Amino acid sequence: MIIPDQITKVYMDIYPEAAEQSESMLGVKTSGEVAWPDWCYLPVGAAHAIVENQIAENNIPMMEAAPDIGNLAAVLNWRKTKGVYRFDSDLLASLWEVFLDRDIPVDVLFNLPEWCCYIDLSGFEPADKMNLCGFFVYLEYDINTGGREIRLSFAFSGDKGPGLTTMPFHINGQKTIAEML
Repeated sequence: MIIPDQITKVYMDIYPEAAEQSESMLGVKTSGEVAWPDWCYLPVGAAHAIVENQIAENNIPMMEAAPDIGNLAAVLNWRKTKGVYRFDSDLLASLWEVFLDRDIPVDVLFNLPEWCCYIDLSGFEPADKMNLCGFFVYLEYDINTGGREIRLSFAFSGDKGPGLTTMPFHINGQKTIAEML
């Protein structure tokens, strides 16, 4: 089983009603009750609601479950298309060395080939040295504030299987990726 499938299984086991609940939330968009841009499949707020419901039922402190919000959001966004991308080793090495201090327009981020992509880094020495297997990348729209983000959820290998850590990068008003960082 590939890493993103393993991670998906872990989170869907922890949150067994997440698939049904997320479909229900997508229905709210379809009905027109709530709107968000088409470049965002499912806002992180949906994952927040799912995690919040689950921890309330199981009496788990939010401090313990908070990291699951971004991680579950990555899984829910990836499940729809399950895109896994692997780069030629020479291209990947070149990309790894690029400094993001250039004037790369932030708008290029809104051209992802899918709502959420998994970039597989297995076998790439610099990533292997950090136990980094790959990462999910997806766009977020905050329904409450209208804020936009690109989110990277990094998959790490560990003794108990792969783990996930999510980092949001806000893209409100910034014109370039360097400004965003």
